[in-house]
Amino acid sequence: MRHNCYLHLARHGQTQWNVEAKLQGQRDSNLTVKGRQQVRALALNLDKQGCQLNRPITALYCSSLGRANKTAALCAQILKIKAHVLPHLQERHLGLWQGQAIKKLARQNRFQRIYHQQSSVTNLCAKPPCGESLKNALQRFHQALLTIGQQEQSGDILIISHGDIIKHYLAVFHHDARFSDKLTTKENIIKNGEQITLQYNAINHSISHLKSSQ
Repeated sequence: MRHNCYLHLARHGQTQWNVEAKLQGQRDSNLTVKGRQQVRALALNLDKQGCQLNRPITALYCSSLGRANKTAALCAQILKIKAHVLPHLQERHLGLWQGQAIKKLARQNRFQRIYHQQSSVTNLCAKPPCGESLKNALQRFHQALLTIGQQEQSGDILIISHGDIIKHYLAVFHHDARFSDKLTTKENIIKNGEQITLQYNAINHSISHLKSSQ
């Protein structure tokens, strides 16, 4: 009996607000044509990988936000599995900043300090105006991954979530310098359709970071 499972954590496909450089947070915009292409490529790659390794995707979970739902629906068609919605996989709630142009927000010192938080120097309890602290967002996200691992126990699981919360999770919970070193820059490190592989160990109920692919 296998005592671990692989969590293939992926960002949703490109959206219109991604193109327009607007913060989405827990608001939404539609997938673009390129976004749908990215999703199909993600699913086809995982399907091919599953055939080669004899490890097909056995379950699919997604955030309850529309862009993640639509991404999961496209993946579900290709992978021939059902998508399960898990609200705690949502992006961080960015409060009054949601829907605004990043270029405009970047002029605010508070935005630079809170949105581009780096765990080693920043208080993770700081919040955007009327928004959610990074500490709270990461705790619920981590718990969601543990819940999925505990429920599935084994197999390869595809999880559709969001770029900001994924990169901060990898930096803060897994101390991944590739991500933490870049948290204070404008670069969007987790690209649309990019996949990060985590491993859940059912014996000690823990998660470790393995690799990424695009």
